[in-house]
Amino acid sequence: MPWKLEKKVTSDFCYQEICQGKPKWPTDDCLTKDIKPKIQTFCEPWKKKLGKKVKMKTLSADPGSFVPFLLSLNAEFERRCPLPKLLSLLPKVSVQWKFITLSVNALSSFVKRSLPRNYQSQLELFFNVFDFKKLRYKSISELTLNGDNKELFGNIVRTDGFSVDFLFYKRQQSGHGASFQKLDLPLDDFSLEEVDKTYLPITMDPGRKSVFTAVIGSTSNRQLNRKKAVTGIDLIESQIPSPKTSRLEIYEVYIAYIVNNMDALLAFYGSETAKDRFTLFQGRQRAPETMDSMLTHGTANAKKWKADKYLESLRRAPLMVFGAGMLGKDAVRLKGQRCGVVGKLFATLKKREAEGQLIVVTIDEFETSKTCSLCFYDDVQIVDTPGFKGTGVLHCKQC
Repeated sequence: MPWKLEKKVTSDFCYQEICQGKPKWPTDDCLTKDIKPKIQTFCEPWKKKLGKKVKMKTLSADPGSFVPFLLSLNAEFERRCPLPKLLSLLPKVSVQWKFITLSVNALSSFVKRSLPRNYQSQLELFFNVFDFKKLRYKSISELTLNGDNKELFGNIVRTDGFSVDFLFYKRQQSGHGASFQKLDLPLDDFSLEEVDKTYLPITMDPGRKSVFTAVIGSTSNRQLNRKKAVTGIDLIESQIPSPKTSRLEIYEVYIAYIVNNMDALLAFYGSETAKDRFTLFQGRQRAPETMDSMLTHGTANAKKWKADKYLESLRRAPLMVFGAGMLGKDAVRLKGQRCGVVGKLFATLKKREAEGQLIVVTIDEFETSKTCSLCFYDDVQIVDTPGFKGTGVLHCKQC
């Protein structure tokens, strides 16, 4: 059975059957009369073990009643090899330096005022205590609810002793407009003659190592890793047992390990780590714009907080051809590599496309290594040379 069909059967039939929902079979020729009874037989014991219908009402009424079923799932997973992704049923201990939240309740008690009950009264309280001019809001009318606001203040402030977060909500854009375009152009909409005359093609094959090494190398992150190696925290963190288990003795080992190393972890993740965290946050905010600037006009200034001014060609519009091989893989983690970099870069490019600065199209990377760049014949082969090992030399039969 193809893996896409397995995923479809799992979500549409197995999950609904076990949770007593509305199961339905996907329409596919691979689902024969012999396979369907086997799938139903597999789901039946799990359905009996759960014993109740899963919906929001039953989950909110008694969430603890579903824990034994999840423990049995973990127990089943632990008996399999290779080990699949386990479920975390208990909270994972964190020793990171925490943020504290200044809500309306806390702020009103500090300034000794009565608790405001509506949005406008709460907003006035925050405006009287904090200087919103630092956030480029000159008057309270810019955040007063009037139906046309693009941003609203969430009446929540968070701080870790070094940085301060003001929570804002942005209006979700709907429809098509001059500043927001939802039209995605495929590569087939462009001809070679049109591209040569009108556009400036910029091709990109994103990867994990290349994007990270070229653009997102963070000095603060390297300093933090070096500090962990000197103090031995990296060794302690690498040997933490997994809390995702259904066996009590394994979870007790995890708790004992955390308790024995708690003093060292708390000493390392003290108040001074708040500055490092803020510096890394600045790097994450600056990295997509820096990558975009390097791709489009080849300059980037790592010392400036603001991104470089966009330089566009007066004759030809930039056409970014983005390889789709890494799209949708931001959640896939590999040891020693960062995840989510390609997705941030693509989102930044699409943002500039919405502003009318460039055009972004994706290209399927399937069999691109077999396609000739001159005649586009898709049967490029490796040149076999006696006594030579490697795949760097290719030749095309057509040209």
